[in-house]
Amino acid sequence: MAATWPRSAWPRCGPGWSGTSAGHLEIRPATAARPLAGGERAELVAWMRFRDDRPLDAEAATVLTDALPPALLATWTTPRPVPSAELTVHFGTALDDAPGAGWALVRIRAEDASSGWAMDDAAVWSQAGRLLALGRANPTDSPATDLTTPAVTVLYPQLRREATRTTL
Repeated sequence: MAATWPRSAWPRCGPGWSGTSAGHLEIRPATAARPLAGGERAELVAWMRFRDDRPLDAEAATVLTDALPPALLATWTTPRPVPSAELTVHFGTALDDAPGAGWALVRIRAEDASSGWAMDDAAVWSQAGRLLALGRANPTDSPATDLTTPAVTVLYPQLRREATRTTL
């Protein structure tokens, strides 16, 4: 993966896109892939940082694993709702070193997608290139899926208060 340093702000994905954390983050593309660009690969990579300069701790790393749009949006040209029905995050040992605030490189890619479900894997690295977290989300675009009680486990109460369903 050839990621470049942040250049310009990443435009919103399309009409109505309001990612849960988008207003709290500065997001800049790191590769040529863009949401809703009809690309060949279901992968998005961006540099991200919190606008309030919060440290890249476990809470921040959790938010960043699910902050990019679902990877399938890189292959689509029309927006549609794709909420995450499950999110699991594993933390890297770099968090033990208190990496501080600043930019993080975030990659999300779909490993598998069928029957209205996808398997998105995310990785978050510090500006120094140290792995902060790995995440796996199961987004769905199936209208038949009941998401009124999503099976999302959030370990931190601050995130639970801020959690909302993403609308694309």
